[in-house]
Amino acid sequence: MQNVKKRFTDTRKWEKEWFLSLECGDKLVWLYLLDTCDEAGLWNANWRLCSILTGVDLDGCPKALKHQLVKTNHDKVLYIKDFMDFQYPDYMVKRSPMIAKCVRRLIKYGVVSEKEYSVAQSNSQSDYQSDSSVATTVQEKEKEKEKVKVKEIVKDAIVINKIDVSL
Repeated sequence: MQNVKKRFTDTRKWEKEWFLSLECGDKLVWLYLLDTCDEAGLWNANWRLCSILTGVDLDGCPKALKHQLVKTNHDKVLYIKDFMDFQYPDYMVKRSPMIAKCVRRLIKYGVVSEKEYSVAQSNSQSDYQSDSSVATTVQEKEKEKEKVKVKEIVKDAIVINKIDVSL
């Protein structure tokens, strides 16, 4: 199975008013879009293929779904609103290569600005530094506890050895 994509699905979509108000065909199109977009939530708009694969007669984006799709700076690419927020919470501040790749694509298509991303990253860096100093302090305390345990073990060994020697 080549190029298989796995992602989280919102199991509560069936309870959301906007989704409940969709006709069956529009629900199917929505699920198709979620399944066929890339890992950044970008979908190469091909309404004809969508129509063929879903069996829903489409000439373009269903009116009921327009508010869920964001136009990008490319005519044939749409962004699924809030996709990244759902798939990768706090994605603007995370540093994994996968998320960075997605953000680069979002910047390329004008969904996220380079400046917005830089600001989020620099803010998270200062948070990371303060978190890491706390972690370092905790690690230092753990090391100190280990040293105390080792000293106690050595003292006990010396005491035992003295007793053994005097016997």
